Amino acid sequence: MILALLTESAVTATIGTAVGIAAGVAMGYLLYRQSDSQPGFGIDLASIGGVLGLIYLAVLLVTLGPAWRASRLPPADAVRHTE
Repeated sequence: MILALLTESAVTATIGTAVGIAAGVAMGYLLYRQSDSQPGFGIDLASIGGVLGLIYLAVLLVTLGPAWRASRLPPADAVRHTE
């Protein structure tokens, strides 16, 4: 159960970061195209990798406690808490 909860948060973080990176690259490229004085458009993959690592670490830390508690509840109690 805990693995399912952690996987759900990881999938959500992955989708969010993919959309964020795509939007950031698109906006950066549009801004680059508007200014003629810039040397060239590039993406710093090392910085993106570092930020992705921090994002997944934060997601793990924030999700681990509630997922641990939720995985320890009996199913009947879990249903009772949502009603």
